[in-house]
Parts: sequence; C-alpha cells; structure tokens
Amino acid sequence: MAVGRTSQEATANRDGFVEGVFSSALATYDIFSIYIGDRLGFYAALNQEPSTAKVLAHRTGTDERYIRDGSSSKRLPASFAPRMPRRNRANAPTS
Repeated sequence: MAVGRTSQEATANRDGFVEGVFSSALATYDIFSIYIGDRLGFYAALNQEPSTAKVLAHRTGTDERYIRDGSSSKRLPASFAPRMPRRNRANAPTS
C-alpha cells in the first residue's frame, strides 16, 4: 500500500480498476457478438425484413434456439432483435 493512502482509498482504487476491467470485458463480448451476428447474416436478413426468431433462423440457416437465446440476453440492439410471437414472449426471460 502506498504511503499516506488509507485502506478505504486503496479499496476504492482496486474496485474502480476491477469495474473498468469488467466493463471492458463486456464491451469486448458485445463487439464479438455483433461480429458473429454479422458473419451469420442476422443483420442483413433483418435489414431486409423484420422477422420472428423462427423465420430468421430459416433465412440464415441457423438454429432458432440460438437466436432466441441471443436476443433474450439483450446482446442484440433492440432494433435488430427478432420479433418473437406473443405466446413466446410470456416465456422469455426478463433479464
């Protein structure tokens, strides 16, 4: 510990550093998720026409489950998230 630094200051400094590293890791995950979505053709398909997870999976040759999981985790921007049929919305995770 540095001279003149209190334990609270050291803890706050450490916590700030850890929070910054964690935020950077989340941002890296977001960029990677966008890259994967682009490579799988999600954004191009959704740009043509908004669709449900099932239709998007069919149009991109992917599994519907992964599209639902990705969009429900809120990693896709809301404007790109596939529309889920109303009956599935009740079962979708809220967070």
